[in-house]
Amino acid sequence: MITKLITFLFFCPLFFSISWAAHWINPKELIGDPWVARLQQGRKELTPEEKLDLKKYGYTGLELMTYADTHLYPGTKDNDAVCRFIRVGANGLISIKTWLERDKYYYNNYRSLLTYSDIKPGDVRIKRVVIYLSPPNEWGLGLVWHRLLTSKEQTKLEDTWIWAPDLRKVRRSPSRPKKDNFIGSEMTRDDFSLYEPWEEYHRIIGEDTINGQKCFIVESINQDPLYYLGKRLSWIEKDNFLTLHEEQFDRQGKLWKVIENRWRQIKPWNYWVREEWNGLNIITNSRTIVQLYDWIFDQEVRDDFFVPSQIIKQYQWRLPKGGSIPPINDASDLPEKPSPRSPILAIKTHK
Repeated sequence: MITKLITFLFFCPLFFSISWAAHWINPKELIGDPWVARLQQGRKELTPEEKLDLKKYGYTGLELMTYADTHLYPGTKDNDAVCRFIRVGANGLISIKTWLERDKYYYNNYRSLLTYSDIKPGDVRIKRVVIYLSPPNEWGLGLVWHRLLTSKEQTKLEDTWIWAPDLRKVRRSPSRPKKDNFIGSEMTRDDFSLYEPWEEYHRIIGEDTINGQKCFIVESINQDPLYYLGKRLSWIEKDNFLTLHEEQFDRQGKLWKVIENRWRQIKPWNYWVREEWNGLNIITNSRTIVQLYDWIFDQEVRDDFFVPSQIIKQYQWRLPKGGSIPPINDASDLPEKPSPRSPILAIKTHK
């Protein structure tokens, strides 16, 4: 139970965009000087491949992935949402969990995460509280998560505390590897964007159009030679730098997972939120769908809300608004399975 609980910490970040005023700001404007995104972690110059990408496309791969990364957390100060996690087995069996989640930020804007202007590696960048609403046997489970700002030298990622009602105490949990699987699914913690853009080598390999939206395609290879993926491909929409589609390949180069993201812009802030993350394991034919509903932003949440001892109260600070979460009665209510686009890309490249 505790192991399952820890993994939920990482689902919802995928669905948010970030802005540092009372409204959403395009990542290019938010970061400003593009060289802040192009040269990170003390780098002094571009690689030859990056120079070619910059000349051909006007961006480097790292720059695009950094712009896309700004969409992970919304609001100027905090966010609040209702999450629904759906697991679909290869046999079609559906299981569903829901929980409340609240985040608070401890940095001024995304640019400061790159320049360390008001936050340093090792400092807390985000605090989160999660309380479960369903299923009934998991009602009241809670956790507090503090995510730290990492760097090449400062690699500690997090501190986590868990409240399990059957144990009747708050327990500190050790950090788990980011490549670990969770909750019986084939998805990993890194699938929910715990990696930093600078942890991978990136290059732009082409362009594509998805549902009328023009995209750059970025190939990313982790700098860790023992990393569980061989590579991943990301389709980054050109105007707002939203990640619309992703494909992951194993170390032998075979397609492993396909992920589709559905985005929505929320009024009146105009924050972009990823309201659905739909991931299919090609090998097992099982699927994980994470949905986020009923957003609230910038409530000036007090710091003491995120103290680990507070989760003992099992405090469900609100319930979903009526009608905000569409029901799932059977498989027909689920989104369609994601389809790979890399074969299409290969044909275009060959031509």
